[in-house]
This record gives sequence, C-alpha cells and structure tokens, in this order.
Amino acid sequence: MRVNSNIVIDGVMNEPLWNNASTIGDLIQREPHPGDSPTEKTEVKLLYDAHYLYIGVMCYDSEPQKVIGTQMARDAELQNDDRIEILLDTFHDRRNSFYFATNPSGALVDGLVVENGHQNLDWDTIWDVRTRRTSQGWSAEFAIPFKSLSFPSGRTTWGFNLSRTIKRKIEEDRWSGARLELAFLQVSEAGEITDLEAVTQGKGLDVRPFAAGRWLHRSATGDDTITGKPGSMRSTTSPKSETVLDRKYRLRRNRSGCAPNQPDAFSAFLSEKRSFFLENAGSSTFPTLRRRSR
Repeated sequence: MRVNSNIVIDGVMNEPLWNNASTIGDLIQREPHPGDSPTEKTEVKLLYDAHYLYIGVMCYDSEPQKVIGTQMARDAELQNDDRIEILLDTFHDRRNSFYFATNPSGALVDGLVVENGHQNLDWDTIWDVRTRRTSQGWSAEFAIPFKSLSFPSGRTTWGFNLSRTIKRKIEEDRWSGARLELAFLQVSEAGEITDLEAVTQGKGLDVRPFAAGRWLHRSATGDDTITGKPGSMRSTTSPKSETVLDRKYRLRRNRSGCAPNQPDAFSAFLSEKRSFFLENAGSSTFPTLRRRSR
C-alpha cells in the first residue's frame, strides 16, 4: 500500500498506517515439519512511499523470554539467533537479489545474492531497521531507500521473499518456497510484490571518502605518535595500494558507473568493500560461482 506520510522507524508499528495495512499472508513452516502451520504467528506488512520501502514484521512468541538475539555487529553471523531474512529481486530475473536480515537485537546484515544461491555480504548500503522486544514476542521495522537499490525503469513488480527463524525450536517459516530441499537464497522460489509505482532514486550519486590513521604508543617513554592521511590502505605489500575516494553514479535506474580514484592490483587482506569491485560481483567471480554441469 502506498502512503504519503513519514513512518517513524522505532520497531513499534503503532502508526495508523500500519494498523490499516493488510498482512501479506501467513508463513508456512519449512522445518522441522514442511508444509505445516508455524508454531508461532508472524504478521508481515508492506508499505511504500516515493522514497522508501517499509517492511513491518511482528514475530509473536508464546515464550518471549526465550527469544534469542546475541549479535549486533554489522553483517554479523546470525545462525545462532532468531532472525528475519528478506530477499528483494528488483529486476525480477529470479536469479539475483538484494539481501537484508536482522535479529531481535537489531543487527544490520545486508548483501547480494547472485546466480540463484550465492551470497556476498561484502556489499553494504544505506538502510535502517529497528527492533523491539515485547511481552508478545519481538517486532522489526525496515526502511529501505529506493536510492540504495538498482531496478529497471517502469518495473512495478519485484521478486520478494521473507523467512523467520525460531532458533530454540530449530524452526524456519517462509512466505514462499517453504520446501525442505530449497534454500532461502534460491531467488527463483521467491514470490512477488506488485504496484510499486512512481518511486524515485534521487540524484544517483554516491561519494565515499576513506581515511587511514595510526597511533603508536611507546611504553618506555610514554610518548604517543598519531599520524593519518586520506585513503584506506588495502595491502601491506605496497604503500601505493590505497583509495582516497570511491564514487558511484547511477546513469539510469538499471545502469551505474563506479570509479575509485586509485584502484589497486595488489592482494588485500580485508574483504573488498569498494563499489567498483562489488558491482555485478556475481558476473566477475567465475571460479567460485560457476556451477558444475550435471
């Protein structure tokens, strides 16, 4: 449902807009009993305006004190937590999607899914999520800016899927593709959301400056030396392997250009985070993504 007023992202869906919105339907249990109704109720509602897609999830729990949420780091591993996972197939090609996830502690996890099942969590974008524990379970509000996504002009139907995991019960409930043999990252099994009309992506220019610093403390003398300069060191093999500025400009909704001011060709000891190297990562990492023929 399209809305015209702002929604406060605080983890509490108490605005009249949420109350008036319909749920997207019941989830279906994938495990431990495929096809059964979930043991706990989950309500999912979707709203959008010109700038944001809002996803509200209420995870009811008959034993709210047993809800598990321990991780809070960006792109944390949530395998041992209760969690909500979301796929957005904005091109509706049933092979690639954006991935978002959170847990009861409000961790932000985002990434790309390529080639119908391969995940890359090195991709980060700007979005927001807030969660709240209640006497009825826990809830989450997502606000995903359209300017943080890529999608073709005029497309009003996207692929969509949502999964809820109740860790203590080893239970997963899904909106679509709730069969035991199907992984959640199989974008081909996602459902659809429709009527996404008149959305905007803004100017389409992203600028990400980098800085590197060093603090040296000498215990013998008590002296401290602090140095710094623009740029992020990507490797210890060469003093030249650094990037000062990462620029990305969206030429069209489905076409963008990325340009680091000084792309390096040295081995990096940290995961690559620059847009230039992450854009269309699925089509440029053939050795790890190519499937074997059967």
